[in-house]
Amino acid sequence: MRKNLLFILCFISIVTSSMAQKSNMIFFTQNEEKFYLVVNGVQQNNKPSSNVKISGMAAPMQYNVRIKFEKDNIVINDKVSLLPNTEKTWIIQPKNGNYVIKFSGQIEIGNDMQDKPFVSGEQEEIIYNPQVNMSANQDGFSMNMNTGEESVNISMDASGMNSNVKTNNTSSNTTYSKHQYAYKENVDRPINRDCNNPINTMDFKNELHRVNTQTSNAGKKLVAEKIAKAFCLTSKQVYLLCNELTFSNDKLALAKLCYTHCYDPENYEEVYKCFSISATVKELDDYINSLGTRHTMHNPHHQSHPTIVEEEYVPGYSGPRDCSRPMSVANFNDAKNTIAQANFEETKKSTAKTILASNCVTTSQVIELCRMFDFEATKLEFAKFAYSKTYDKANYYKVNVVFDFDASKEDLNRFIQKGGR
Repeated sequence: MRKNLLFILCFISIVTSSMAQKSNMIFFTQNEEKFYLVVNGVQQNNKPSSNVKISGMAAPMQYNVRIKFEKDNIVINDKVSLLPNTEKTWIIQPKNGNYVIKFSGQIEIGNDMQDKPFVSGEQEEIIYNPQVNMSANQDGFSMNMNTGEESVNISMDASGMNSNVKTNNTSSNTTYSKHQYAYKENVDRPINRDCNNPINTMDFKNELHRVNTQTSNAGKKLVAEKIAKAFCLTSKQVYLLCNELTFSNDKLALAKLCYTHCYDPENYEEVYKCFSISATVKELDDYINSLGTRHTMHNPHHQSHPTIVEEEYVPGYSGPRDCSRPMSVANFNDAKNTIAQANFEETKKSTAKTILASNCVTTSQVIELCRMFDFEATKLEFAKFAYSKTYDKANYYKVNVVFDFDASKEDLNRFIQKGGR
C-alpha cells in the first residue's frame, strides 16, 4: 500500500508540473482594498491582500475568477483568459456603488524591455493552486485533481492491489473551442490545418480591445501581429483585426501574415472588405495565388477579383479624404467614455488629443468631442488640433456650431482657410 501511495504522489507531481506553464495573472485594487482571490473554485491567498499575483498557470486557458472583499461582503465573478508565456494584469475598480474587473495590461514573461502595467500595493505572489480533493476510508483511498485543463481521478482499494488512474480532458473552458462556431463539420473543408480551433468570440473581443487601446498606429500594428501569430483566426476575425489599423500597407501585411494559418481560408474574401483600393486587393489576391494554396470558394460564381465598393463613412461626401478610415461607432463611443471619466477640463483635453494622435475622425465626431468641453477656449483649441485628423475636411465649417461667440467662429474659419496653420 505504501509503495502504491508513493507512486500516486509521484504521479500527481508529474501531472501538476506538466500542466503548469509560465503564465501569470495579477489582480490589484485601485484603492488598495484587501480581497481573497478564488480561481476555478479554489481560494489562492490565505490572507486578504490588495495585490495578488498567481504564477505557474496553464495556458492558453480561460479561468473563472471570484474576488471576495475582506469587508462589506462584496463578491465579483468574472472569466479571464491567459496566453502562453504571458503575464496579464487586471485592476479592480469601484463603479456605481459596486466594483468591476478591468483589463490593465499584458507583457511577455522574460522580456524586460516592455513597459509593465502599473500596479499599486505590496504584491503577494502565489504559485497556482489547483483543486485537489482527497478522501480515505476502510474501503480504500480516492483523489480528484482539477487543474482547469485536466481532471485527474486516482483510486485504490484497501488492499493496495487494485488502483485506477483516469484523466479526463476538460478543455471546454479553454481559449480554443471549435464548437463555438457555426461551421458544419461535414463540409469538405480545405486543408490548412496548422489552425484547427479558432479563438472563441469573447477572448477575441478581449484581444481586439488590446489593439484598440494602443495610443499609436505602430503600437496597434505590433499588438495585432502578436495576436495573429498566437491565435488561430477565422476570416471574419482577420477582417476585424485588420480594420483596427489605419494604413493600407499595414492592413495588407497583416492580411498576408494571417492567411497561412487562417481557420477558413476559403472565406478569405471577407478580408478584402478592409481595402478601398482595387490595387491593394489585387496584391493580396496575387499573394494568395503565389502560395499555390488558392482555396475554392463555395460560391460557384466566384470571381478572382471582386468589385470593391468603397465604404461610405460620410454619406454623400465626395470631397478630399485625408485618412483612410475614421473611427468606428463602437471605438468612438469608447473614446468618449474615456474622456468623460476625466474630472478636469485640462485632463479631458489631453485625453482627447492622445486618442486623436493615432485615430482618424469625421467632422461630426469632432463636433461631439468639442461639446464635451465646458470652455469656449478649449473647444477652439481642440477644433484646431483635430482638423489635421479629420476624414472629411470639406465639411469642417460645420464645427462652428459648437461655438457661442462669433470671434471663435471667425478664428476657426481663418485657420481652415490657411490650411490648418
